[in-house]
Amino acid sequence: MSGHAGHAKGKKHKGGHEEEHENHERWVLSYADMLTLLFVLFVVLYAISSVNQQKFDALKDGMAKGFGSPLGGLSGSTGVLNDPGTQPQAVDMAVATVTGAAGSPSKAAVDAATKKLLAKQLAAASEKAEKLEQLKEKLDAELTKKGLQSTVNTRVTARGVVVTVITNEVVFEANSAVLRSGGQKIIHTLAPVLRTVDNDLSVEGNTDTTMSSPKGYASEYNLAGDRACNVVNYLARTERIDQARMTCTSNGKQNPLYPGTSAEANTLNRRVEIVVLADAVNKDSADSLSESEASKLAAASTSADADQQIADEVAANKKADAGTGTH
Repeated sequence: MSGHAGHAKGKKHKGGHEEEHENHERWVLSYADMLTLLFVLFVVLYAISSVNQQKFDALKDGMAKGFGSPLGGLSGSTGVLNDPGTQPQAVDMAVATVTGAAGSPSKAAVDAATKKLLAKQLAAASEKAEKLEQLKEKLDAELTKKGLQSTVNTRVTARGVVVTVITNEVVFEANSAVLRSGGQKIIHTLAPVLRTVDNDLSVEGNTDTTMSSPKGYASEYNLAGDRACNVVNYLARTERIDQARMTCTSNGKQNPLYPGTSAEANTLNRRVEIVVLADAVNKDSADSLSESEASKLAAASTSADADQQIADEVAANKKADAGTGTH
């Protein structure tokens, strides 16, 4: 009985509709959709990697048509891609304001840097001019103490402090480059102040504008050069100023202070100028002499017969030069 029933049940199962099998391949569709979306994403990323306004507008229009304006907000003014912060043109303009075209500095940046540099240079020039003016005042004060202000003139120029010594009979004899006691006194007065600076010194001989040949010299150009070099020698040997700081040259008649050939103009144009060049920084007031040299110069400057001491030292130097054959 039970066996029959079971047999009948089996037949009923065979005679009915077969069960539907579950579709295990639906994941392929989802996987294909994901790959499609990834492909679209990469295309979009590639398209905006080198953005320009034309490409950007084309992309915006294409995505608006594909997704519709309600979703992407692409056709309105409030969409993400319409945000001014993401506009390529706005970004380009911001960069251009700072760096200028082709990554070069902008005009505003260049102007600001130029103004800053000029201000720095102006401050340095002002400081240098102030130090030169202070040096001139010190020289004038020493010359006034010795009553030499009418024979020696000082002025500040672009080159530096120019000390003009008129080469009249007090300083040099006519047709001679030998520094006389009056000229030695002038140099001796200037030297202590010149030792307080590191600036190089240019000693320059000048003549008047007349055409003449001094006795014993091929031209006045040669005479002026010898006078300038003798001043350098005196500053180095007697006043102990480092000769490496000094040069001597002759300008001849090429640099007259006064035009014409009058007696007064000729007198004023015949001169030796000591130029304290402006291309070095002043030291403090202390000089670099040794203690023994400073004591010697202090004694010479305070002694009643200081001029005689200087003259004796110059004579000794001349004898030494004659013995060694120097010129």
